[in-house]
Amino acid sequence: LKQISFWLSEAQPEYTTQAREEEARNRDGMGIARAPPKRPSSPMSGQPLRLKDLTSITLQREGSGPESASTSTSGPGKCLCAVSGKAIITQPVVAIKKSGAVILKEVFDKLIQAESKAGKGMKKASGTATPIPTPIPMTCPITGVKIKEKDVMTLSKAASGFAASGEVVATKYTPTMT
Repeated sequence: LKQISFWLSEAQPEYTTQAREEEARNRDGMGIARAPPKRPSSPMSGQPLRLKDLTSITLQREGSGPESASTSTSGPGKCLCAVSGKAIITQPVVAIKKSGAVILKEVFDKLIQAESKAGKGMKKASGTATPIPTPIPMTCPITGVKIKEKDVMTLSKAASGFAASGEVVATKYTPTMT
């Protein structure tokens, strides 16, 4: 009956000595709860966050210009790609650390990476007759600053509660008779 009727007082969890000890560890000697940590911890590593670990990004919004400020009443619009101006909804996105620009991964692959791969210069190696390709550094399409592969961050999308918005975890279970 306890397993089925969880709302009954007999089915409620017990306050054990282990729970009392854990509560005492979380409080200081005077019965006051401990202060929160001075720096929040990183969700990836668990270590305290440092200011140099954070990166500032600039999001362009739909309808954020001065001419559209008077017509927009519902607040900020969708985020836009800094290069193509397409709305970012659930597509893969990259951010460039040096400029803070947010670009669609598709646009980044077509423009920036293709440009650096196609524009390889040829450098003649000493003592050999065959030229060695030298990669031309990538440049930010917004600011024109040279960037490296480590300056590009892939941003992960957040999944919603709607079906099939993120990674599919469940599979159909088909039992077999053995």
